[in-house]
Amino acid sequence: MGAAHDPTVLIWGITSPLRDALSAIQFQPPNSYHWDYRPGMNNAGNQEFTAIKRSRFDITKWAQCEIVATKVTGLAKMACCELAANANSCTATEVIDFKNATAGVTGVVALQVHNAGIQDEYKGLWLESPVVTKPGGFITT
Repeated sequence: MGAAHDPTVLIWGITSPLRDALSAIQFQPPNSYHWDYRPGMNNAGNQEFTAIKRSRFDITKWAQCEIVATKVTGLAKMACCELAANANSCTATEVIDFKNATAGVTGVVALQVHNAGIQDEYKGLWLESPVVTKPGGFITT
């Protein structure tokens, strides 16, 4: 087993030109860690990310997380919850928001193994595009 680490999801990434972390916006579920890899940024983006105050999730347990991103507004947000043993769902709470009107681009969603020696695990991944279930809102909260 690798080092403990929050997994990494990249949104609004671009593949041409190919740069570090796809020049994307990074969320690290289930907690509120983040990074802005866009050209000219490559920093924590603290002016654009707002972490919602709450207890930290235990990354050694399974969590259910949802990321909602709206390209037109440059708004992305994530909600998460810890899954109880043998549970398939839980009621999530919002953990972080990102807002930058120029960040939303047509691009890729990706999973990133952040550093050597890390082993991230995912299950039950689901992508809805275009969003029809609840546009702009969470379905897990």
